[in-house]
Amino acid sequence: MAPHSPITGSDRVELETLLPVADLLKLYRPPLRRELVAFFDDTRQVRVLRCQDTGYSFYYPFDIVAPLDWPLRAEVHRHHHFGQSWAYRQTLQLVQPGQKVLEIGATQSSFLQALATQNQPAEGLPWPLAGVAPAPAYDWVCSFGRLSQVSQVKQFVQTCADLLKPGGHLAFSVPNTEGFVGHLHREAALLPPAQAGRWTEHSLRALAWAFAELEVAQMLVQPLQPEHYRQYYQTYLGTVAGAAMGNWVAKLTYPVARPFISVRHAHIFGPAVLVVYQKKA
Repeated sequence: MAPHSPITGSDRVELETLLPVADLLKLYRPPLRRELVAFFDDTRQVRVLRCQDTGYSFYYPFDIVAPLDWPLRAEVHRHHHFGQSWAYRQTLQLVQPGQKVLEIGATQSSFLQALATQNQPAEGLPWPLAGVAPAPAYDWVCSFGRLSQVSQVKQFVQTCADLLKPGGHLAFSVPNTEGFVGHLHREAALLPPAQAGRWTEHSLRALAWAFAELEVAQMLVQPLQPEHYRQYYQTYLGTVAGAAMGNWVAKLTYPVARPFISVRHAHIFGPAVLVVYQKKA
């Protein structure tokens, strides 16, 4: 069966590239690698496809993407949270006192804990929503880092929208693949089975086109932070001189380059994007 867009359901998709599963497995340490061999089953190549209507790039077949409760997810992401704490802080500044908040894909996050300290009505639910009938009961529905991890994009976004009151807000954070993160081609946390796709500002805006009840309210890009300077510099040099040479040059020159990066950091894309949609009244 021909692949279809996970957003529109259309067969208007095109091939971007192929990822050999053997190369993906090499990114993991041997204990994890053995578990992932069974996970990929008989798949030899992962197709990277692009939805022509929205610009969203996704990995296919869909069944090579891990569920959100995948036991190995914490291990794969232990060094990479892609601006999640930043997205929490930005969203907390937007939520008004007394507004009811739901986080999808987490039940005990620091975001929910922060809301609890403010006596804000909030709860978290895992995905999928087993036994929960979506009803428009929330002023905010939030999901941090999850939109890029679900292969059933249409079902996920529609469920989130159905949970919103008219005029309510839907907040998603995703890795910013238009910044240096987009050049981390050998980072397991950005590839299947950990990730289902790669979002850009264009495809995030197009999501509102695909869901008529939503409109983009805000698009926030995380600026580069000090903890990202070295990796940004290594990645930048790697795109110019190749990964091996870039890493070697970065080790020698980073102490000199760091002050210049510090001056420019507010104008350099960091690892995350936060998009806020509003449900039309």
